[in-house]
Amino acid sequence: MSIDLDQARRRFQMLLDEWNLKFFGGRLFGWRVLTVDDGKARWQGQCDPDNKVITLNLHKAAPGELEAVLLHELAHAASGDGHGGRWRHVLQELQRRGAPTGRIEDHVQRD
Repeated sequence: MSIDLDQARRRFQMLLDEWNLKFFGGRLFGWRVLTVDDGKARWQGQCDPDNKVITLNLHKAAPGELEAVLLHELAHAASGDGHGGRWRHVLQELQRRGAPTGRIEDHVQRD
């Protein structure tokens, strides 16, 4: 099955922009999504705060899982934290507000 990386990037960029307004009050303006298909990488998503880029690895995530991965990375962007207390607080707040985060325990295990 061939993955259209550009189509996926556009889809997840639209989600980032929508969720930025809905859950973060627009404070993540300027952040971009990149998509890759890297079977050798161990990660599903990465947050690069210096360049305001979230990279999603389509090869490593199951269908329907990338939305939670995007929110996981947005929590990093918003908190400026690894997997510490500030990041966990942002993720819990997203969950409380109805964002499709999945279980918080799954986020920590996937790293």
